[in-house]
Parts: sequence; C-alpha cells; structure tokens
Amino acid sequence: MNNLSFSSSYIVSDEELATTHITRAELKAIEDVYREKEDLLRNIGKEFIDEYLYDIETAGIHSYRYRTKQVEHLLEKIIRKRKENPEKFAQLDHTNYYKFVTDLIGIRVFFLYRED
Repeated sequence: MNNLSFSSSYIVSDEELATTHITRAELKAIEDVYREKEDLLRNIGKEFIDEYLYDIETAGIHSYRYRTKQVEHLLEKIIRKRKENPEKFAQLDHTNYYKFVTDLIGIRVFFLYRED
C-alpha cells in the first residue's frame, strides 16, 4: 500500500483513491487553489460579521465565530463525495470544487434567551 500526503496531515491510500476516480494531481491542484483563496474566504467571513452583526447587544447575540474549512477536511469531503456518488460529482475538479462543497466558510452565532 502506498500512502502519500497532499498536505502535512491528510493521508489517503492508493486503494481508497482508486474508488473515487480522482487523481492525486487533481487533489493537489484543488489544495493549491484553495490555499490561494483561503485568505479571501476568511476576509469574506469577517466582512459578513462586521456588516450584519454590528449591533450585537441589541440583537441579543452572546457570541459568534467564523472559520474557513481546513484544507484536509476539504480533501476528505471531496473524496467522500466522489466515493458516495461518483456520477453526481464526476465533474468536480480544481476549477469548480466550490460549487460542490458549499461550506467553505462557516459562521455560528449564539443567542442567549432569558425567560421573562
């Protein structure tokens, strides 16, 4: 079994990868494109928070967080999607992965509701 890493912490076997019909080169291209856009995605999350959560106390917001998807989780999700539904995700590649993976940015807002 030959295991190769696309990044420092994500490892996939040749056998697992063969079931997805996606090449290591394509996964590496997805990783590279995503890493180039990661700062932009982080800024989009921050701008959303700044624009829409401006009056935190009036809205009753206790706290909030935002994040971008870790590249390892992105690759894992792509592999899983290709394995589970190869026809639906057959066209997924480095030029369009963001159309298939819709949680690249996550925002959580926590509200505290006090009973009257």
